Amino acid sequence: MILENFFGIFFHFMCISFGLWVNSWYICMSFILDNGNMQKKVTAIVLHTIKYSDSSLIVQTYTEEEGRMSFFVRIPKSNKSKIKHMLFQPLAMLNLDIAVSQKQSLNRIVDAHLLFPYSTIYYHPVKLSLAMFIAEFLSKSLQEEAANKPLFAYLKFAVEWLDHCDEKQAANFHLVFLIRLTRFIGIYPNIEDYSDGDNFDLVNGSFSSIIPTHPHSLRNEEAELVGLMMRMNFDNMHFFRFSRNQRNRVVEVILAYYAIHLPGCADLKSLDVLRELFC
Repeated sequence: MILENFFGIFFHFMCISFGLWVNSWYICMSFILDNGNMQKKVTAIVLHTIKYSDSSLIVQTYTEEEGRMSFFVRIPKSNKSKIKHMLFQPLAMLNLDIAVSQKQSLNRIVDAHLLFPYSTIYYHPVKLSLAMFIAEFLSKSLQEEAANKPLFAYLKFAVEWLDHCDEKQAANFHLVFLIRLTRFIGIYPNIEDYSDGDNFDLVNGSFSSIIPTHPHSLRNEEAELVGLMMRMNFDNMHFFRFSRNQRNRVVEVILAYYAIHLPGCADLKSLDVLRELFC
């Protein structure tokens, strides 16, 4: 009798344990798989959005965990919905729950939250124009970029700096941002060997006393300006004063350098707006 009770209790316990295991497995698999998609969490910076319909967007991002990712996003019309159009503004930093498609190029955003809300970027014309320019530039220059945590950390730092800085300090922000970005994508120029009168070779990213046979080089004063630009950083950039023509030329040189090394960076629509503001 005692033995029968023991086996009965043991069998009952095993059934409960098996039921709990099955339930846990089902919950786990339901989280991982959603119509054949794997779910995960990522931290993302919004680069570009395309209106797909009145209630949906295609959002291009750069994520800390996966690098460049594109998403299809449904925007419910309900005011109670957590996913709203305003979340996907240029350079917005988001925590995302995503469903990664194994068959399609577009993944799906299940849920989205601001990593932190900006206090000034979207409310000041100058900062908003800078954000739009940087976002457009990144959307073109990081086309095939894989995950790169130092790069993501730099983008996060730079955008936070833009949000917190005084608007008067922001005139050279895009110059410093683009110059410093070269370190993280492998095209930082060699500026160690400069001598008076050297030319700067935009193709090789270095100074030379010999004029290159190709047309992509800077001479004399413009070559010297490269060394000056490379000394700029976020802390000291407000000390660097440029005339309208000088800043225009600096932007042209930097973008020409990028166009040679990353051929998809040309034709930035937001550049004209930036020039009107303070180039």
